[in-house]
Amino acid sequence: MEGFTSEKISDRIYRIRDAFGVGMYLVLGGKKAVLIDTGYGICGLREYVETFTKLPVSVFLTHGHIDHAFGIFEFDQVYMHPQDQVVYEEQREPKFRKKFLSLLPSHEEFRMQEEVQVSFQALSDGQRFDLGGVHVRIIHVPGHTAGTVMFLIEEERAIVFGDACGPGTLILEDAAATISEYKAALLRVKEIEDAYDMVLRCHGSCVSDKDILDHVLDVCNRILEHRDDRIPMEEQLRAVFTMRKPTDLGIYTAVETIKTDHGTGRRDGLEGNINYREDKAV
Repeated sequence: MEGFTSEKISDRIYRIRDAFGVGMYLVLGGKKAVLIDTGYGICGLREYVETFTKLPVSVFLTHGHIDHAFGIFEFDQVYMHPQDQVVYEEQREPKFRKKFLSLLPSHEEFRMQEEVQVSFQALSDGQRFDLGGVHVRIIHVPGHTAGTVMFLIEEERAIVFGDACGPGTLILEDAAATISEYKAALLRVKEIEDAYDMVLRCHGSCVSDKDILDHVLDVCNRILEHRDDRIPMEEQLRAVFTMRKPTDLGIYTAVETIKTDHGTGRRDGLEGNINYREDKAV
């Protein structure tokens, strides 16, 4: 189906990307399947998923942002952490969605899903789902948003970080946690790092080495101790990330970056960074 590509990650995990490059993960058990995230909402996602499996498919959302949650309308059972309901409700407003989609290249080439009423089922920290020989554990990681979660796919020794921890984690919105809250959440992930070998994300390369967690924890410490590079973000990025209303609050990148062949990376060569709002640096 036009608008989607896929790659096999393991015997029971497939990465699906939408036409705008956002990654989502199909996890196959013996009795059920789970689709982690749904992209921007290009029509035909469910039909595409059904080319991989005839099992009943539930949707698990890492968080409620438009680029992860707006392909849910073709599915019957959708789970999200309740603390992201506010984020979802803000971004489902037609004006917001139209403006955000207008920033995407060639968005008019694709038919987007029409919104229908969705009753979310709740994800909670420590919850564990049995798909039939495959177990998915929920880890609540407030930071990027208050209701952001990670998914540990136990038998595959893989964890879906989503946007919770990455090369440029965004702690920018009103709904974001503080850096202290974010650090505490990452330390809880650190406690289970022996349970996974593979880190999966939803943007860019969509993969990272395990040590990205340590690097982002170090960045948290730098921000809290006022030792980070504190590079002001460009006005263009400020407009995108504040979207709904301009802000006079400072927005900074914690560690200096450079352009590379693969995009933007840290000048010191390590992976893991935070783009943050000044009032969140507590």
